[in-house]
Amino acid sequence: MKNSCPLCSSKKVKIISKEKNIAFTNLSSELKKFILSYCNNCTFMFQSSAYTKSYDKKIKKVYENYFVNHTFLFPRTDKTIIDSVDFLLPHIKENALLLEIGSARGDFLYLLKKRIPSINILGIEPTQDKVYIPTINSSFSDDLFVNKFDMIVMRHTLEHIKYPKEFVEKLKKISHKDTLIYIEVPNIELNLKNLTEDFEPDHVSYFSLYTLSRVFNNFKIISSSTENFLRVIFSNAGTNKEKNKPKTIMNPKKNIETLYKNKKKFFQYMQNENKSIVFYGVSHYFYFLAYQLSKHISLKNSYFYDDNYKENFEKRFKLKRISSLQNTIVILCSNVPSVQNKMLESLKGIDCHIIKPWSKV
Repeated sequence: MKNSCPLCSSKKVKIISKEKNIAFTNLSSELKKFILSYCNNCTFMFQSSAYTKSYDKKIKKVYENYFVNHTFLFPRTDKTIIDSVDFLLPHIKENALLLEIGSARGDFLYLLKKRIPSINILGIEPTQDKVYIPTINSSFSDDLFVNKFDMIVMRHTLEHIKYPKEFVEKLKKISHKDTLIYIEVPNIELNLKNLTEDFEPDHVSYFSLYTLSRVFNNFKIISSSTENFLRVIFSNAGTNKEKNKPKTIMNPKKNIETLYKNKKKFFQYMQNENKSIVFYGVSHYFYFLAYQLSKHISLKNSYFYDDNYKENFEKRFKLKRISSLQNTIVILCSNVPSVQNKMLESLKGIDCHIIKPWSKV
């Protein structure tokens, strides 16, 4: 277990949460002890239980068998990915050379190239899966490349990295003076404030805008957004002169305790309900949520509904599509505020009991 901060090396670290038997997102295995720690010096939050050899072995298998996008047709065009494309587009030049680290099937780069056909795209991805863009099937290593890239993209990748500052140093080797680096990660401040965080063992680092800017201390922030996710474009030319003072995440221990308390009540509530259960949304968060619920109740009276998935059966849990949501329990299978709001809007006028993880039941 890690007893010092992996970001600033301070020993002023305290454990703020412990949980048992938490599933990895590919559902192939569980982490027996999940421990969250918090640095009082730099406000960085991290999964201290991930710094072991046994964790490394498990996560390697997880990465080789990811299925985050399997449910959806290529290219996936939901709101979150389109928002990311729109955020990045103004900063991409014609004929630019782009690398995405953790590119999965290539949905994101494919959509970017569709908007700017002259760009050259390359992905790197360790998962053994079908890809739709030029992709190196490997974990990232800077010595794999002879090119210097005009833009490096990391969407929902940096939160999987144990030592983010050291990782960023490697990015410098494949960057030139005008290289832009686009980082998109979960916003831990927003997620704790809204109680939408669902701590997955896959994630080891949790970022606020402040801690992310510390990771990229020798880079300049070109553009940023804290809505839904942290989306930040860093420039290799310049440093962050305007430094915010460390802002403590709003009582993370208290918020996390409330989150897990509400989660426990949710499972207890579901054990005593006889109504049909509908999982609204079948992206990766659905898998994680359905798996947890299946440990408490049978899913035989459960169904799914998704605006972007047109099949009549969901493959992982063999759930049927439901046509009417009247008189059902509807679970919003998203921890993204804007997506949740869109779901709530579509459910107006329907007589159903809506549950938003992890608010009070």
